[in-house]
Amino acid sequence: MDSDILLSTLDSTQFQGIDISTPPGPSSSISQASSLRPGNRSAPKKRRGRTSWIWEHIPNDNINTIYVDSEGNIVWKCKYCLAVYAETTGTGICERHLGRLHQITKISSQAQKQIARESTIDAAFARAAKTSYKRRCLTSLELDTIDPAVLEQLYVRFLTACNIPFHLVQREEFRTLIRYINKDADTWLPSSHSTVRKWTIRTFQHEKNHIKQLLQSALSKVHLTVDLWTSPNSLAFIGIIGHYIAENGDLRHSVLALKEVDGDHSGANQALHIMEVLRDYGIASKLGYFMMDNAESNDTMLVALANCKYILTTFT
Repeated sequence: MDSDILLSTLDSTQFQGIDISTPPGPSSSISQASSLRPGNRSAPKKRRGRTSWIWEHIPNDNINTIYVDSEGNIVWKCKYCLAVYAETTGTGICERHLGRLHQITKISSQAQKQIARESTIDAAFARAAKTSYKRRCLTSLELDTIDPAVLEQLYVRFLTACNIPFHLVQREEFRTLIRYINKDADTWLPSSHSTVRKWTIRTFQHEKNHIKQLLQSALSKVHLTVDLWTSPNSLAFIGIIGHYIAENGDLRHSVLALKEVDGDHSGANQALHIMEVLRDYGIASKLGYFMMDNAESNDTMLVALANCKYILTTFT
């Protein structure tokens, strides 16, 4: 099937990973392996995954993207200039090129982790600056070593990422550890699990509103990945992920819903749950393509969804 049938032009280049952002110069004839004509080279053998850090500095974000020259040789292509080096020459020459011409050197895994942590903290500050909630302090003393809004963001992130129960905040052992690290943090953390629950819900709602804004201002249609499965305790869930080009040109993937499915698993019933999500985010008119498995119920779900979408966009 032709690519223009599967995705719109803007999205196809982003979704398929074809690099068009840095076209080769007049003296270069580098292309991606996907653009080679049959017969240019023999069928590729199964390749081992790339591990060197230099592959993080090719034009495509996928480090396993293959670039070839006019003779069909695999090359490393610099993300920042027109330089190319044959893969067979090793990684050393590419490392020297990045260091000398672009001042880019390898950093240790520990340094990478520290950078990631600082980035997370910066993001928490940015999110906290957009909130204006009142927070209760457990003491009347003036405290300035902790920003309570940032503490809330990071604590909720910690709970959700690590699947930690809300009532951890009531455990004396945990509070003792926090107080040892920073007494101000202990005074700003709530003493009740119900307050932590409120923190989590309002953080979720704030992030959901942010995603709504991104979706509604997207440059592309919103394409969906949908899957249905049953949990170990026999509950049916449907997961929906949106893929789109954001207003700034970035390709983004956002979890839109993880909903329990009431009733049977028929396609018509699934369509109702999906339509509820589309209506909630206000993106029925921006709906693009679906990526799903080949379950028969998905065919009937798409037919039912098409009818629901026609009614919603025509009569509302």
